[in-house]
Amino acid sequence: MEWARTGESSFRAGWPLAMYRSRVVPRSSLSGFELPIGELLRRGYPTDRLPGWLRAEPNRRVPIEPVWAGFAGNVVFWGALIFGVRAAARSGVRAMRRRVGRCVCCGYCIGDGARSCPECGLDGEPDHTAERARAATRTSSSP
Repeated sequence: MEWARTGESSFRAGWPLAMYRSRVVPRSSLSGFELPIGELLRRGYPTDRLPGWLRAEPNRRVPIEPVWAGFAGNVVFWGALIFGVRAAARSGVRAMRRRVGRCVCCGYCIGDGARSCPECGLDGEPDHTAERARAATRTSSSP
């Protein structure tokens, strides 16, 4: 590994893809904030300068330089995950409302045989699942 000879160190952070990186190549006699801004970004922020309550590992660097492909991949991943969870939850709420005889849009109680919701006006074919459940309860409780 050539890094051991040159003293170069590298670190990446982010999940599921690396979004930030830091890379230190000791080739300049300058150090600290004397470095150009591009080199400061590339090197990252030293953990030795962080407050003690963060309990950061010593002799590491907080990566600051963005990895744009990682950002794009993470946006797609987390966006799809959030959209999928929200769509599944919404689908479950709609199914539950339909099952108990409520409007799938606003949750208002719809009377037997109504073709639209009196509250929000959503048109749709009435779902007879709730009516069948009530009828089954009535017939099973009859002697």
